[in-house]
Amino acid sequence: LHRVDRRQRQMCIRDRLLEGEVKCSKALAQILLAGVPASQVTMSSDGHASLPHFDSNGMLAGLNVGKLSSLLNELRDAVFEEGVDFSVALKTVTNTPSNILKLFNKGELVIGRDADILVFDPNELKLEKVVAMGKVMLDNGTLKVKGTFE
Repeated sequence: LHRVDRRQRQMCIRDRLLEGEVKCSKALAQILLAGVPASQVTMSSDGHASLPHFDSNGMLAGLNVGKLSSLLNELRDAVFEEGVDFSVALKTVTNTPSNILKLFNKGELVIGRDADILVFDPNELKLEKVVAMGKVMLDNGTLKVKGTFE
């Protein structure tokens, strides 16, 4: 597995942004600062989705694949680079999307709902453990359950 440090990742992201576009983490900080309630803000990704790549003439040159890590990276950047409170940033990828999508068993820990839990290293926000519907999917950073795309 090839690891890219934060500085290299930022350079790659900046290379892909078009003029006038803003990184998700930066946009989150800006709209919260502008007074938009966090309960009306979501961040999501199409990890593993196809991303069209166009040449300088606007013609389709090929397809790239979205990275599963993109949302987690933006969550980290929102906290570490943009100064967004972790609990606020986390709700934009958990509670708020589940409410908007009417996934009433998701998004927060409540008795009787799915037991979906994320455990982060508090210093780097590295994902340490994932529990989905009560089943450990990732433990100590090691994938325990594989699906179609892993």
